[in-house]
Amino acid sequence: MQVFGRALDQNGVTARVHGNTNRQPIHSLTFNDRQNVLEFITRYASENVIVLPGRLPYVKNAQDLLLPSDKRQADIHEIYEQSAALSQLRSISLSTFTIIWHDLCPNVVLAKPQIDLCHKCQMYIRKLSNGGNMDETETKTSY
Repeated sequence: MQVFGRALDQNGVTARVHGNTNRQPIHSLTFNDRQNVLEFITRYASENVIVLPGRLPYVKNAQDLLLPSDKRQADIHEIYEQSAALSQLRSISLSTFTIIWHDLCPNVVLAKPQIDLCHKCQMYIRKLSNGGNMDETETKTSY
């Protein structure tokens, strides 16, 4: 008969217990860390929310808070990192920031760049796009 190991001989056939059982990993976020991110996103959204007069086709919920499309989540994460460094709060990664954002603040969304502009803006865009096909005299008279 072959010997399989000391643990098998001493304990028999049992499940192994991991060494970190019942211990919190050092890199895990605490409740306060998540709360700090939630407060930052809420404060940032209240300061930068876009108030729109009508309903947009891609916004499913009327209670969604739309943030301007000039910033990405990575840009907002950078702002969070700067404020966390000033406040001596814990730094978190972009992926964790995004996960917390979607978990705790699903109603705060980034606006998508729009193509539904007012009539005046549409006319300016049309004139600018057609400007390459006009000669110099037509360009001066149309603007």
